[in-house]
Amino acid sequence: MLRLVPLTYVGPNLPLGKLAHALPEQLLVCGQPKVHQRFRFYYHGFMRPTRALAIAALVAAITATTVRPAFADATFFLGAQMSPSNRASKGFAIGFGILFVGFEFEYASVNEDLEARAPSLKTGVGNVLLQTPVPIYGFQPYFTTGGGVYREQLDNRQDTSFASNVGGGVKVSLAGPLRLRVDYRVFKLESGALTSPTHRLYGGLNLSF
Repeated sequence: MLRLVPLTYVGPNLPLGKLAHALPEQLLVCGQPKVHQRFRFYYHGFMRPTRALAIAALVAAITATTVRPAFADATFFLGAQMSPSNRASKGFAIGFGILFVGFEFEYASVNEDLEARAPSLKTGVGNVLLQTPVPIYGFQPYFTTGGGVYREQLDNRQDTSFASNVGGGVKVSLAGPLRLRVDYRVFKLESGALTSPTHRLYGGLNLSF
């Protein structure tokens, strides 16, 4: 009599077992390279652009948080010209800057004092500022140097020539864009100036925009 043989008893040595396992083994062996080829295409074709986009987004985020746009400010000041005698000094300055570097134009005037034989002085100078890019606890210190033109006059004597200056100061945050500015400057006047170098100290209101 013919009896049904359970498949669990069919061994790999039997022809029936070989036939049963031949097709899956062939599909597995033949299909394996295709699976790896598809994975390799996915990795190289998709992962590389994704990684590049992630790096670009990270660089953009760091740049946006660390680089400040260009800014400008204006200062109106009152101070004292301290040589050869103390006299009132007044003027204004306007400038702009990016990060550590700023550029500024300043005009200032001092009245003469005939009794002290101290001449009047008018200066118009352009300066370069090296400063912190952002205030530190509300304080933004700076160093400045530059040059321009001066006019010195005492009674009927007048002299006009080149002036250089060097100094520094600090801008102190008050409220919003309003700041207090304190500045100390030393001017060296060329040609036949009566007083050189001359020293100046001022305090003023600074408005950033």
